[in-house]
This record gives sequence, structure tokens and C-alpha cells, in this order.
Amino acid sequence: FRDSQTHFSSRSFSWRMATLTQADVSKVDELASGVYARTQELKQALLRVSECEKSLAKAIEECSRERTYLSKVVTDPSVTSQAPELVLSRAKEIVTVSKEHIDAGRKELPVVGGWFFRVFLGNMNVRLPSDAAKNEFTKTKFKNSYVDFKYHMSILISAFSFLLLIIPSNTAFDLLHTLILVYFYVTLTLRESVLSPNGSDIRAWWTIHHYISTFLTIVMMTCSPDEHYKSFRP
Repeated sequence: FRDSQTHFSSRSFSWRMATLTQADVSKVDELASGVYARTQELKQALLRVSECEKSLAKAIEECSRERTYLSKVVTDPSVTSQAPELVLSRAKEIVTVSKEHIDAGRKELPVVGGWFFRVFLGNMNVRLPSDAAKNEFTKTKFKNSYVDFKYHMSILISAFSFLLLIIPSNTAFDLLHTLILVYFYVTLTLRESVLSPNGSDIRAWWTIHHYISTFLTIVMMTCSPDEHYKSFRP
């Protein structure tokens, strides 16, 4: 049956090739031209995005400088005592509103990951699209994947640790357990180095805890199975 199916497929292909028409060639040519045109459109759109980012960064820098000056002026008693109440009130309002606009603008600019991320992958833009952009890699989806990874790996590591308690000492199992821990903590720290610049509230103590855990698990992985190791893992 398999041979007959292959024979039928080759006969169908031969039949298509035997009946090749100009319409078939034109169709592929038209589709390829469409791919090329959309590729050029995407390149132009990315170029415009890059130019808009540079323009926004320049505008934010200029606005921040002027806002800093205005915020100092509105808190200077020698100025506020002589300024009209309406102008002073409007100036204070502008100081507050401009800060909100600056913060919102900075959230859309490219940003480099944390130092742990830079050590492994270099200086890369880790800005994730907002949830408004119908994209596969939005901030919320990336954060949810981080939480799911942490939850499932915690269950796996807990089960593995319990297994090591009931089985005799085995260097291969111990090493595998340590490798899983290294992978877990390194992956968590890398993802947190992406989430933190994107606005996630990841506390410093939590990140430092992962740095220490990564270091200690690497030290455990390099331990040789000597008497000191056996006293730790009988």
C-alpha cells in the first residue's frame, strides 16, 4: 500500500509537471513579487520606527532638561512670591503632567537588559511590545511564561530533591540535580533581567538571592566526590 501511495504521488507530480502552463509560472512570480514588496514595506516601517525612537529620545531629553529647570523655579520662594497665582498653578500642573509624559515615552524606547543578561548575551534591546500591540511576545505574555516556568520547575526540583532523600547516594543523580538547579536559577535571572527594564516590580533582594543561588549551585557542581562531599551527602 505504501509503495502504491508513493507511486501515485510521483504520478501526480509528473502529471502536474507535464501540464505546466504559463498561468502556473505567473502565479508563483506574482506571489514572489508580493513577498518582495511586503519585505520592502517592513524594512521601511522599521526604518521609520528607528527614526521615531531617535526623535522621541531627543524630545524626552529636551523636555526633561526644561522640566528640571521649571520644577526648581516653582519651588523657589523668591520667584513664587512674585509670580501670578494662575501662572504658578499652571506651572506646577505642567511639571506633573510632563513627568507622566516623559515616563510614558521612556517605556516605549529601546532598553538594554540587566548586567546578568549583558554578561551572557551582550548589549541587546529587550523592550517588549505593550499589550495593546497584538504580538506574540507582549509584556504580559512574557511575564506569564516566566511565572509558569518558575512554578513547573519548582515542582520538578522538589520532586527530584525528595527522590534523592530516599535513594542511595549516586554521583550521577546528584550531578543531574545540580545541573537542573543551575539551569533553573540562570534562566530565572535572565528572564528577570528582561522583565525588570520592562516595568515589572522585581525586588533587588529577590534578584540577589538568585545570584547567590546560582553561584552556590555552580560550586556544588564542581565538588569532587571525596570524604568532605560524602559527609555532606552520605
